[in-house]
Amino acid sequence: MVVTAALAILASTVWAIHQDVYKYPLDVTVYHGAMNWFWNHDRPLYDFHAGTGLEPLGFVYPPFAAVFLAPLSFFELSPMATTLFTQASLGALALFMWWLVTPLVKRTGWNKVYVWALATAGAFALGPVYRTVELGQINLFLVAFVVADFMLLARGSRWAGIGIGIAAAIKLTPALFVVYLLVTCRWRATIMAAATAASATLVGFLLMPRASWLYFSEYMSDTTRLSIGQRINNQSLAGLVARVNDTPQASQLAWLALAVPVALFALWRAQRAQRSGAELTGFSIVGLATCLVSPISWVHHLVWVVPALIVVVIAAVHATHLFHRLMWATVALGTFVLFSTRLEAYGDYPPFPAWTAERWIGTNAFLIGMILLILFLPSTPDSTPDHGTALAARSSDTPRHSTVGPLKRDELRENRTRFWFSRSITADVAAICSRSLHVHWTNLRIRRAAPAPHGHHTEDSRT
Repeated sequence: MVVTAALAILASTVWAIHQDVYKYPLDVTVYHGAMNWFWNHDRPLYDFHAGTGLEPLGFVYPPFAAVFLAPLSFFELSPMATTLFTQASLGALALFMWWLVTPLVKRTGWNKVYVWALATAGAFALGPVYRTVELGQINLFLVAFVVADFMLLARGSRWAGIGIGIAAAIKLTPALFVVYLLVTCRWRATIMAAATAASATLVGFLLMPRASWLYFSEYMSDTTRLSIGQRINNQSLAGLVARVNDTPQASQLAWLALAVPVALFALWRAQRAQRSGAELTGFSIVGLATCLVSPISWVHHLVWVVPALIVVVIAAVHATHLFHRLMWATVALGTFVLFSTRLEAYGDYPPFPAWTAERWIGTNAFLIGMILLILFLPSTPDSTPDHGTALAARSSDTPRHSTVGPLKRDELRENRTRFWFSRSITADVAAICSRSLHVHWTNLRIRRAAPAPHGHHTEDSRT
């Protein structure tokens, strides 16, 4: 393990330095400039703009992200500084890949180090991951925070929810995971995530009150500060709407008309997957949904395809029938090939050539792929000692030494969530009435069949 990690660090260092010989990663340059602008020169955070060719780039994250990225202000922009940032990003990738391959390794008994090394190399070949590292984005850090909570939930830790809260404070879209915790009835984890996000946001308010007020009152809803939403590189539903209407930004009404149903359906599917013991499937579906419903989802934001791909691989390994195994293996290969491609062949900025069917599919390929994954991602139970159905179903607001068994807790949770997600009011009332009538009729037959005690008359024997 130590030798493998050392070789991985050496290889990634050589790659990172080679990249920095020719250019600085674009987003690291923006982050560094904004942090130097704000922390070292005490200038308004959201007034910073980095001059680039087609459009200026500014700091667009919530104020707490400036706290998270504050260490960048300690260094001058240099190949060594950007290499350190790249190494940290690759370290986050290696860390959450180690966590994600655990269900697969426990199921198959394969050597974890080599499975991890192969999976990490494959993940790096995916366009979203490669572009994240190439540009110096923070997406891999966010995934690591959220996947850490996946592990904490599987172990029944009382600290589950902290990672999601931190990720939601750094960037708004992971807040959908807080809703996921809520609909799956992990009350303690939900409170922990919401409290962590609120506390981190409060830290931002205390350190930069004016910037926080401007962000949450004005900049948060101003998508024009992000970029041109119509770009091909924007693979969110809002980008699709903008391209259909041939406008720089999507109509908010049309975007919400698509985003809200997609988010609700994704939460419903994720809740059902979690209830069946497929926690990783639930996390993957919610992660893909955050990419779809966000106003801007550049290709490098789509890193949630990595855990989704692992879910498909687990389904292929778990399948007992040859047809199903071949089917999921084909889906895994197709997903890998699709998200390893680039969309630059179709251009990026408008105006665009005349639209054809092939061009429509090609320019929205990643969006279509994410929708299909949300619809059909398999709910294979994480049936391992660390990720078993019972542990995944453990409610984080139930004490660790509770006498209520895992199956009982799962049954209670199912009863609590059935009203909203599984059955209608009419069906519940009809089921209750049917069970009551059945019990009453059974008791009546037992009383009639039982012989009356000597010298006593039952109600049914009186005339």
